Amino acid sequence: MLLFIFWASAAIIVYTYIGYPVTLMILAKIRAQPVKKAPFSPSVSFIIAGYNEASRIGDKINNLFQLDYDPEKIELVIASDGSSDDMVEKIREFGRPNIKVLPFDERRGKAACLNDAVAAASHEYLVFADVRQTFAPRALSALMENFADENVGAVSGELVFVEENESSTAASVDAYWRYEKFIRASEAKIDSVPGVTGAIYALKKSLFDPIPPGTILDDVLIPMQMLIKHRKRVVFESEAQAYDKPSTDVKKEEARKKRTLAGNYQLIALLPSVLNPFVNPIFFQFFSHKVLRLLAPAFLVLLFVASFLLAPKNPFYFMIFMAQVAFYGLFLIGLKVEALANSFPGKIARSFCIMNWFAILGFWQYVKDRDTHLWK
Repeated sequence: MLLFIFWASAAIIVYTYIGYPVTLMILAKIRAQPVKKAPFSPSVSFIIAGYNEASRIGDKINNLFQLDYDPEKIELVIASDGSSDDMVEKIREFGRPNIKVLPFDERRGKAACLNDAVAAASHEYLVFADVRQTFAPRALSALMENFADENVGAVSGELVFVEENESSTAASVDAYWRYEKFIRASEAKIDSVPGVTGAIYALKKSLFDPIPPGTILDDVLIPMQMLIKHRKRVVFESEAQAYDKPSTDVKKEEARKKRTLAGNYQLIALLPSVLNPFVNPIFFQFFSHKVLRLLAPAFLVLLFVASFLLAPKNPFYFMIFMAQVAFYGLFLIGLKVEALANSFPGKIARSFCIMNWFAILGFWQYVKDRDTHLWK
C-alpha cells in the first residue's frame, strides 16, 4: 500500500505540473485548430465594475477611448458597487453620452454588478475589463478579429506584468504567470481555455447567461457556462494585452490568491457539469488544469510521508525524500534571503510552494467566508 501511495502521488504530481503542459504542447502540434481571424470592428460595450476607484477611473476611461479603434463604436458601462468615494462623480464629469454609469448604493459584489451592466449594454460584443490595468493600443482590435470565426464565442486577452524593482513576491507572481500563459495558449490552440483573464476578455452578449450574485470567479464561470451551453470556443489572443504591475505586497497577494482558489472550489459547486465528461466539451483541460491543481497539496503531503517511511528501506526513496527536503528548504531559506529567492531555482520553489499553500488556504476561505466575493 505504501508503495502504491508513493507512486500514485508522484505520478499525479508530475502529470499535473509537467506532464499536462507537455501533453498540450504535443497536441497543439498534431491537432491544432487555428482561429480564422480577419479584420472585424463592430460596436463594442466595455463592462466594468469597481468599488472606490475614484483615483483610477479617469485614467481607465481615457485609456479605452484612446485605443486604436473608432471611439464612436465604443460604449462604456461602469457599475459602482456601493462606492463611498466620488467614483460616480468622476465618471459623470466626462459628460459623454456613450458612458453609462450604474451607481449602486449597496455593496453586492462584482458578479451582481456585471449582470446588471451586461443587461444595460447596447451592443452585441462585450469586453470585460478591470479598472487597474492599462490596455495596449491594439488590444480591442486584436480581440475582435477572433470573432470573424463563427465558432468563437469568447476571447481572452493576455495580462502582461511590468516589472519595477522586482521583489521576491513579484518574481514568484511573474514566474507563475508565465507558466500559466503557456498552458492557456496551448489549450486554446487545440480547442478552448477553461477560463479567461478577468482584466481583458470579450464575449458575445447573446451567449451571456447571468451568474449567481455571490460568484467569485466570474472570469471562469461566464466562459464555462457559455462553452457548455452554446458549444462555442473560448480562445486566447496574445496580442490583446493589458499591462499591470505584479504585487510586491505579500499580504495582498496572499489575499488575492486565496480568493482565486476559493473561487475554484465554488465554481465546481455552482456548475457541477464541469466534472461531467459527457457534458463538458473540454473536460480533459478543465480536470487537468483546474481540478488536479486543487488536489495537488494532498498528494504532495502523501508523497512526502510515503518517501520518508520508505527512505530507510531503499536508497532511491531516501534520495527522493532528500530532494523534497532540499526543495522545500530552498523555499524557506528564500523567505529570508532575497538573492536566493530571486534566482531561477528560488522563483520556481517559491511559485510552486506558495501556489499549493494557497490552494489549502483557499479551501478554508471558501468554507468559512461567505463574503469572499466582495471587494476587500
